Amino acid sequence: MIAGVLVLIGVPLVAAVVTFVFRRLQALVALIAAAVAAVLGAGALWLPLGQVVQVGGRQVALGEPMQVLGRQLVLTGGDRQALGWVFLVSAALFLIGGRARPGTAFFSLGLAILGLVSAALVAQPFLYSALLLTIAAILAVILVQGGTPGRTRGAFRYLVLMTLALPMFLVAGWLVDLYASIQLTSHWRAVWCWR
Repeated sequence: MIAGVLVLIGVPLVAAVVTFVFRRLQALVALIAAAVAAVLGAGALWLPLGQVVQVGGRQVALGEPMQVLGRQLVLTGGDRQALGWVFLVSAALFLIGGRARPGTAFFSLGLAILGLVSAALVAQPFLYSALLLTIAAILAVILVQGGTPGRTRGAFRYLVLMTLALPMFLVAGWLVDLYASIQLTSHWRAVWCWR
């Protein structure tokens, strides 16, 4: 049985490699990227979360948690809606990008960013989500620059702002965890005092 989070993270990353190999055939690559994003978005929105579904001869459980390096990746209802709409909007952008002829790495970087964003949404400790979003921002800098060496000011400003935001995300995650542990401790003290 395949965990659904593995599909939502791994398929865009594999498709990113495939689209990078065939990046010169922009019409084909745009259709591949749009199809992958649309299928994953529709699957995230409409596949049942708690049941096992047969997809292509394999069993896929969308709500099945997965352990990676001691961290849990799990898809919840809110994450499911967010991921579904992110994938569907990205599919529309890939179709528009196929007509607009952006840079050669637009589709592969877009799919890689989708894979990292989906990993950030399903990662259970919040601290790792901030790191994954920063890596996605680094890939977005390459996308913003668009392969022209003269237009780097906007890309560097974006990178600086995202890098400066990372410590604040980490402190916010630490404070949320600290607040949760304080609430749990005070709850158990109240229970103990009633005895």
